[in-house]
Amino acid sequence: MIVSGFFMWFEKFSLSLFSLWIHEIFVIIHGYKAILAFLAVIIWHMYNVHLNPENFPMSKIWLNGKITGKELRVLHPLEYKKILEDREKRSSKE
Repeated sequence: MIVSGFFMWFEKFSLSLFSLWIHEIFVIIHGYKAILAFLAVIIWHMYNVHLNPENFPMSKIWLNGKITGKELRVLHPLEYKKILEDREKRSSKE
């Protein structure tokens, strides 16, 4: 993807090194790899966000903007730890 994109980006340089038919092959390869990457991202997104048994049929976080403590602890442990530390600091000041 990087190599074909590089030669497509610098078209004059590419055509000075290779003939036109090789440049056209770069275009074709780049297009197919882009489609493959797009499909891979879509499939991962569909599973992780919509079809994962933990989220099925959907996570309601995007509707109300709220997350439960259990979800926060499991899905975002570093943020959960930071919130606990902040609460401890506030409680020790009072």
